Amino acid sequence: MKVKKSLLNIGKEEFMVIEFNYPRGNLEPISIYAKDKIIIYLDRISYSVTTGSLNIIPSNKVYNKLYIISTDKLDFNFNINEDTFSSINIKANLNDFDINNLLYLLTYDEYVKGNQKRALDILSYNLKDKYLTNLVKDSFTVKERKRASEHLLSACHNRKIKLSDKWSKARMLEGRLESSKTLSSKFCIMELLNVLSEDDAKFVPLTQKEYKRIGKKIVDNYNAFKPDRENKMFSNFKDLVFTKEKLNVSIRYPISGYVTINPRLCKKVGLSTNKFKAKIYREQTIIKDAEINSNIIKALVTNKTLNYLKSLDIKDLFVIYDKNYYSLLGYTLIYINLYRLPIINSNYILKGNNLDELLEIVYTQRINECKLKVTKFFMDKLPLPSIDTGYTINQKELLESYGLDYKGIYNGIDNNISQEINSSYSYKIFDFYIKGFSTLPKVESVINKIKMLKKLNKAEVIMADYINWLENNNIIASYDDLKKLFNEQKDIILTNIRLLTEIKLIKVLTGDFWNGLELSTNGNYIYKKNEKTLVIKVLTKTIEI
Repeated sequence: MKVKKSLLNIGKEEFMVIEFNYPRGNLEPISIYAKDKIIIYLDRISYSVTTGSLNIIPSNKVYNKLYIISTDKLDFNFNINEDTFSSINIKANLNDFDINNLLYLLTYDEYVKGNQKRALDILSYNLKDKYLTNLVKDSFTVKERKRASEHLLSACHNRKIKLSDKWSKARMLEGRLESSKTLSSKFCIMELLNVLSEDDAKFVPLTQKEYKRIGKKIVDNYNAFKPDRENKMFSNFKDLVFTKEKLNVSIRYPISGYVTINPRLCKKVGLSTNKFKAKIYREQTIIKDAEINSNIIKALVTNKTLNYLKSLDIKDLFVIYDKNYYSLLGYTLIYINLYRLPIINSNYILKGNNLDELLEIVYTQRINECKLKVTKFFMDKLPLPSIDTGYTINQKELLESYGLDYKGIYNGIDNNISQEINSSYSYKIFDFYIKGFSTLPKVESVINKIKMLKKLNKAEVIMADYINWLENNNIIASYDDLKKLFNEQKDIILTNIRLLTEIKLIKVLTGDFWNGLELSTNGNYIYKKNEKTLVIKVLTKTIEI
C-alpha cells in the first residue's frame, strides 16, 4: 500500500494530508482509525467523509483513494486494518492530480452541506477554477444551486458536463482564475453611509443626467407643481430607505416648489393667495440589487467627516466641489466616488450567519407587523385630534383637488405609470418569513373569531393577545397612546428591515449561504428551532423601466 504525505492549503488554512493508494483489484474491507481526524474515501463514482474512523468495502477495482486530514499539522499515529502507521515516517508527497481530486471532492462536500463560503475559498484560492468559482458565486435560486451542485459533483469525479449542446470536462472549463477576490477590511460603502448618517451629513440629489433611474416613471398628466429653481435641495443621510423585498439602499429627499390655483376659485373659498408653497418627495437609489447604481454621491459634510475621509488615504475617494456652494455654515459639498469602495467588507461577514439569531430577527419583525396592523386598525376607528391647519373645510378640499394637502405636500392629480418601456433588469429576492405568519389576517376577522370562540392560528393568537393587552391597559380608546405605540412598532420594523437587507447583501456579494438549512417540498429553505420555522424563499424577478 502506497502512503504519501503533504502539507496543503485548503481554503485559507494549511492542513496535513495523508493519502493511501489501495491496491488495484483489492476489494477487501478497509478499517481506518485516526482519532479526531477527517477521513475520506474516494472512487470513480462515490465518496465518503467522516471523522475519527471509517469502515468501508471498496466498490471499484481500479481507483480507490483514502485520505486522512489533520487540522493541527502535528505528526500522529493511525491504524489501517491491523497495521499502525506514524505520519512522521511518511516521506513521499502527493502528486498534483491527486491533490486536485481531493480539493474538488472537498469543494462539492462543503457546498452540499451548506458551507458555500468554504467551497468558494477552495475553488478560488486553491483550484483557481474560473468557471466553477463564478457558477457557485452566482447561484442564487434553488434551481441554480442544484445545477451548481451537479457540476461540482461532475468535477469531483472528473466527468464531463453538457453546456450549449457540447460536452466538456467540468474542470477548468473557462481556464484559470487570474486573481482571487476576497473581502478585505477596507472601508466600504455601508460604513460610509453609517459615518454620513451619524455626523448629520446632507444628501444632495444627483441631476437627471448623473442618476440612473431604476423604476417605472410616474407621470402626473395634470402637474400643478412647479419646482423652485433657486432652492438647493438636500436631505439627511439618516433618511436612508431599505426595501423589504429588493436588495436596494435608497434615500428620500424633498423638492421645494409651489402650486398655483385658479384665483377665482381661491377667492370663492376665502383664500388670500392663489400661490402656495409645496414639496414633493423623490428617492434616489444608491445600491440596486447588490450593485452600485450610480458611481458618485454628493454630500454636504462637516469638517469632522471631511478630515475622517481624508485620513482613510483612499486615492480619488472624493473631490471637494465648493465649500460655500450651499451657504450651509460648517458644511462642505463633496463628490464621493463610490466605485473606489466595496459595498461591504470583512467586518460584515459574520453578520447573519447564525440561523438562531436570524430566526429571532424575522420573528420579532413579524410580531411587530401583527401589532402594527392592530394599532392602525384602532387608530382609524378614532377621530383625529383637532389640528389647526389654518384652512376651512372648503379651502382644504380646493387644495386637495390640486393635489396639495394642508401640510404643503404635493401628491399629484392624475398620476399614471408611463407605458414607455426602455429596458428591464432582473433582481434577486430573499423573502424571510415565519411559518404560520406568511400572511396577516384582517383585524375584523380576528375580533369575530374571538367572539365566536373559534380556534386561532399563530398570527391571530398574537393579534388577539395584543388586542386584550390594549383593552386591559385602557389604550384602545386613546389616539395619542396608540400613535406612540404605532411609532415604536414602525421603528422596530424599519430597523429590522435595514438589518435584514445588510444580511442579504452579505450573502449575495460573498456567494455565501447558511449552513443548516433544509429544502422543503415546495422549494423553499427552512430552519426549525423551538417550535418556530424560519422560511427563506429565494428567487429572481424582472422589472421593466
